[in-house]
Amino acid sequence: MGYSFPRTLCLILAVVTGTTAAEKPLTSLWPLEECTGKSLYIPSWVISQFSSGDEVSFTLINRVTEVSSSITCQDNGECAGASNSDLKVAVQIDEDVVGVTVEDAWTCRDKKTRAGEPKTFHFKAKGNATISLDCKSEDDAQVCASAQDVDLVRGALVEPLYAPTIGPAARATSSNTSTCSTLTDPPSWNLTRIDYQNNTSSNFWVGPALGRVFYMETANHASGDIAKCNNIFTSDPYEPAQTYGRDCWRDPYASWQEPEGTGQLWTTYEFDEVTHDISIKQRWYCDQPKTMKAFVVNGIGSGHVDLDCVTSPGLRGNNTRCSGPTVPLVGEVVSREEIPPFSIQDPYPESVDSGTVGSLVDPYLRFYYGELNTTKGENDTLQAVMYYYLRMPNISLSTIRVNITLSETPGAPPSKVWSSCKGGDFDWNPRCDFRYDYATGEFEVSKDWYTSRANSGREFKFNGTGRTTLQLHCSEVDNGQVCKFDEVTFGLENVHFGPAEEE
Repeated sequence: MGYSFPRTLCLILAVVTGTTAAEKPLTSLWPLEECTGKSLYIPSWVISQFSSGDEVSFTLINRVTEVSSSITCQDNGECAGASNSDLKVAVQIDEDVVGVTVEDAWTCRDKKTRAGEPKTFHFKAKGNATISLDCKSEDDAQVCASAQDVDLVRGALVEPLYAPTIGPAARATSSNTSTCSTLTDPPSWNLTRIDYQNNTSSNFWVGPALGRVFYMETANHASGDIAKCNNIFTSDPYEPAQTYGRDCWRDPYASWQEPEGTGQLWTTYEFDEVTHDISIKQRWYCDQPKTMKAFVVNGIGSGHVDLDCVTSPGLRGNNTRCSGPTVPLVGEVVSREEIPPFSIQDPYPESVDSGTVGSLVDPYLRFYYGELNTTKGENDTLQAVMYYYLRMPNISLSTIRVNITLSETPGAPPSKVWSSCKGGDFDWNPRCDFRYDYATGEFEVSKDWYTSRANSGREFKFNGTGRTTLQLHCSEVDNGQVCKFDEVTFGLENVHFGPAEEE
């Protein structure tokens, strides 16, 4: 039997709840206890209450530690007021700008190893910024303030490893324009490329997906973002009609989409297949250029679209496809919450990182699915073939080695022969070497690996060594043995790290 849809689709933007904060600190949305993560991602300082007259004065806050200092600087550029001896501040005063240089150091003790032992890191960073001045005359003297209420000094790590400054993250494309705030009240959207279909047959490679499929794009006029809603409701074209809830993404094919609450446009919707009503929840972000205040906004709206549906024969029934014209929506703001300045531009949290923090704190390997098979060849030679997987669980990197011939030594098993871990389908992995002592079961690894701070590309290269003893369980077969290894996890030692070189 076929499945068809009425030619009308009602659209309602539903409420996203939220609270308005009376006052927000000048530091990042990152939790204070994430000292190590923030040190790698956002070593930086916020400048506020900047003034320049007989002397330059401002408040400086370290965004990692949230320690505040009241800085005063003389015409010669020397500054005082640092909260600790590691903080050094200098200024260079020109007619309409002031250059600020910051050097700071701090200690993080927020991470522990797998054994529960605390890990201490000492970080050092440098950064600079140019403050644009807004000057006026008072009592025959020129008094200047920053053209912005808040300024950011982005830093680069110097110790324990060199980590260049990360630029603003790829967030809402127009969130830092003056129009974002003005267009938010009232908010408006365009719903485009609306497509709703039910397919009773499908070619997996070239045809439409089997079942009921919905696609829509929502363009937010305030932030400039487009959320793409591309979902399969069900793969059973005859399943009873019901309400489905789905998420929308900026890029529906990106598997690493950042979690809710980290600065990205967020859209979710529910579609009722019986009434064809749709409810959409959307959150977006705005920066005000002068004040550098950032806001998270939740909005509602409603609209209506006439669908044009076409039915065509399928292998097991009729296929139905409906499309509609662009639908303009005008809604209202449900909540508007101020968040710390520059939060929108900050790099993504460690949850989508490739493991820089894990590699610093407690790098380790897991050996699993291992086999060692030996056969006797001509002239009593012994051929050993080793299979195994080697994985770094806390940084999501893996390597596999298949069909390694360890040796062909007449009358003796192989022992301590260095071989490459690279091979099989994972030959793109960086350098990895191992050796295995057939007599004692000792397994040694020397390995390189790369990590990056999220959304910033390859940046760090690590190398380390590990050693463990593998336990074998063997059974005799014709002309040899088949042995299974126990799974084992072991730590890496002698870890060195530094900036990744371009390859």
